[in-house]
Amino acid sequence: MGNKKGVKPMPANIYSFGMLEGSERPWWVNANTQINTWPKDSLWEKVADQSGLAWNAAFQPLQTINGKTVTSHRAIVREDTGEPISVVKNRYHIVQPKDSFKFFDEVINGIQYYTAGSLGNGSKLWVLAKMPYQSEIVNGDKIDNFVLLSNSFDGATTLKILFTPIRVVCQNTLIQAEITGNYLLNAKHTESVVTKIQSVKGLLSELNEKALKTELDLKKMQSERVTDTQIEEFLKSLLAEGKEETSTRTANVMTAITDLYQNGKGTDIPGVKGTYYGLYNAITEYTDHFKSVRGEKEDVSKRFESINFGTSARLKEDAFTKIMNLVNT
Repeated sequence: MGNKKGVKPMPANIYSFGMLEGSERPWWVNANTQINTWPKDSLWEKVADQSGLAWNAAFQPLQTINGKTVTSHRAIVREDTGEPISVVKNRYHIVQPKDSFKFFDEVINGIQYYTAGSLGNGSKLWVLAKMPYQSEIVNGDKIDNFVLLSNSFDGATTLKILFTPIRVVCQNTLIQAEITGNYLLNAKHTESVVTKIQSVKGLLSELNEKALKTELDLKKMQSERVTDTQIEEFLKSLLAEGKEETSTRTANVMTAITDLYQNGKGTDIPGVKGTYYGLYNAITEYTDHFKSVRGEKEDVSKRFESINFGTSARLKEDAFTKIMNLVNT
C-alpha cells in the first residue's frame, strides 16, 4: 500500500497518521514509526496533506462472476491507489477525505487540529482537535477538551462529530456518545449530508457548552461519596445487568476495576478516591488500557479504534450515564 502524499503507512490497521508539531506521540503509535507534523494554527488543507487524507474516493460499478452488472450497489475505491474500500448502496453519497472536515476551519477560533489519520486502507478517517479550554475537577486533576470528527466509507458508519474530554494524568478518554446519540453531528451519507455539514459551522458555542456541562457533571460525581458495597453493586449492574449469576470473566473485570479504583493513575490526587468520579476514572482506565480488545496482539491500533468507535466507547458511555443517574437522584 502507498499514497501519493508520501505519508508512510503504519503497521496493520492504521493506514496514515499525522499530528500537531510539538505534541506528545500517542501511546498507541509504534515508537519507530515516522510521523508527519503540521505547525500550530494550520488549517485543514495542510492537516489533510500531512496526515495522508488528501485523496479522493470514487464509485466503480459491480459485476457478478457471470459479467452481469449489479444495479443496486456500487464499489468505492481510492483513486490514488485503486484499492477497493467497500461496497455501498446506490443512494450512498461520497464526502471526500480532503473535504470531510474542511468546514471545521470556520469553527476553529483557538482550536488546534491535534491528530488525524485513517484506519484500514482509508475506510475510516478521524481528526482530533484540541479546544483551548481546560477543565479542572479537583486541584491538580485537569481535563483537556477535544473534538473528535470521523468519516467513513464502510457504508454503515455516519459522519460524526463528538465532544471528547481526555484526563491529563492518565490519558483516559472520559466519554463518547455511542449510546446516547448525543452527537454534535451525525449525518448519513445521502444527498443531504452536505447540507447537514454546512449547518454546524456555528459549532463553537455548542462546544463550549458541552465542555462546561461535562465539567459540572464530573464535579457532581466527585462530590458524591461511594462505598465499597455500592461499587460492587454498580459494577454488577454495569457488566452483568439482567444476569442472575456473575460469570468468572465478569468477576475478573470487576476485580480489575476495583483495583484501579484503589491504585490507578490519579488516585493519589486528593478528592478522587472514595467518590463516584474516582470510580468512573477506574472504569475509563480499564477500558482504555487494560480491557482485552480482539486483534490487539497483531495490531495495537485496534485498541484506539475500540476506545473511540467500538465496545470500549460504549462501555464508558453506559457507565457515565448510569453514574449520573445515581448522583442526580
